[in-house]
Amino acid sequence: MMNEASLIMESLTGGADGPTSVFVALPKELEMIILIAALVIGVVFCLFGQKIIRVIGVVTGLLTGAVLGTVAAVVFGLSGGAFVGCVAGTGLLLAILFGIFRKAGVFWSVLVLSAEIVSGIGLLISPSYFLMISIAGLVVGLLLAILAVKQEELVAVSVTAISGGLMIGSAASWFIQGRIGLLTWVITVLLAVLGMVVQFMMHSRKMGRKEKIHSEKFREAVSMESEVEKARMVLDDELAGDADEDADEDMQDIDDDDDDIEIMNTEDL
Repeated sequence: MMNEASLIMESLTGGADGPTSVFVALPKELEMIILIAALVIGVVFCLFGQKIIRVIGVVTGLLTGAVLGTVAAVVFGLSGGAFVGCVAGTGLLLAILFGIFRKAGVFWSVLVLSAEIVSGIGLLISPSYFLMISIAGLVVGLLLAILAVKQEELVAVSVTAISGGLMIGSAASWFIQGRIGLLTWVITVLLAVLGMVVQFMMHSRKMGRKEKIHSEKFREAVSMESEVEKARMVLDDELAGDADEDADEDMQDIDDDDDDIEIMNTEDL
């Protein structure tokens, strides 16, 4: 994504080694917009990537759909409103699907970001092996995307932190040195590690809060059951007491009746 934009920018301006007279430099205003966007997106990815993974899925779906729609429009010879409708419709369709079906959005987001990381790093190191690097990026992205379906937090945190770190490292080194170099890798590694630590800590706190809520609900349920049991026992005791009193009264009545019978028998005698 943005780190590849930095690579293109370096190619366009000639970089540290290329002859700048052969390339057309980007306007300074556009260059600054790209770098600032890379920094902002990189920070968000680095610190909050896993929390916004559904949003990332929607955005990647929108962009992927737009690309597929463009290809389809060109293949079928569409133009004008039909061309725009095909591009927009396909993009919106994939965006909606990835927004509704979280697993699909996570899968595609991880695939795209992982492929972007591998391809971006490979192209920064050796641009001459573009095809091999791109294939390697797709293979790695596919493997991580499959793993993300089962281990979303682990994979999503790692991929978004590295992607964000690479964006920030590329943009920051371009700001400072005007090229992609050693500083890029230093910043990338440091921020990727920092991003993973921060995201895993936030995820741990989130799980802790969920566990606390679950424990409180469980205690409330147990307490309610205990109160119901106590109420039942009190009711049973009261019923048992009433039964004993009734039995005592019955026995007293029987005794009284026996006394009356004895008195009557004595009078008869």
